[in-house]
Amino acid sequence: MENSAPPFSARAAIIDAVLNAAVPTVVYQIAHHRGIDDVHALLLAAIYPAVVAVFGLARRRTLDPVAGIVLFGIVVSLVAFFVGGSPQVLLIRESFVTGALGVLCFVSLLFPKPLMYWFGRWFATHGDAAAARVYDALWERPQVRTANRLLTVVWGVAFCGEFVLRVVFVVTLPIPVVLAVSPIVLAAITIATLTWTFAYVRVLRARAAAAGVVVPG
Repeated sequence: MENSAPPFSARAAIIDAVLNAAVPTVVYQIAHHRGIDDVHALLLAAIYPAVVAVFGLARRRTLDPVAGIVLFGIVVSLVAFFVGGSPQVLLIRESFVTGALGVLCFVSLLFPKPLMYWFGRWFATHGDAAAARVYDALWERPQVRTANRLLTVVWGVAFCGEFVLRVVFVVTLPIPVVLAVSPIVLAAITIATLTWTFAYVRVLRARAAAAGVVVPG
């Protein structure tokens, strides 16, 4: 079966991720700087990823997972905003998104296909129907099911681990130290997990190629 989907591009994926993270952040900061309250600033920040998500649904009838995650994060942030509370709670609130994503990874293991399968499917096929059918057929292989569940577990541990570390930092360290250390820890965990993911996927693709299995992307 011919695969007409554009090949996976790490550069394009990074650009998409940066835009979906940076644009809402910039919009939120501008709105907040102009005196708009947090709730309305977050709602304004949600416009860009919402447009990207709707455009993806209209064009390919599939949801761009990056835009979906950003929307999910904004929803979680809005819910967390109403929790309010002490400065410690406000600091922990910043990691509610990663904690929620970690829980979502583990919950998805209860379903036929885990969360990381859908991420891999999107980046490998870019929503192309023919390539998606080829990718879906790979699910019949036990190795593919095991690999996707392992990827989901690893990302679940990474996300939940970041949340737990944030709580430990907030409870044990001064606020200025938490503000300085937390972004570094989040970046380190994300980079380490991404590096492992790409290396693991390369090994899987090499094994598939050796076995004569065609993998989209």
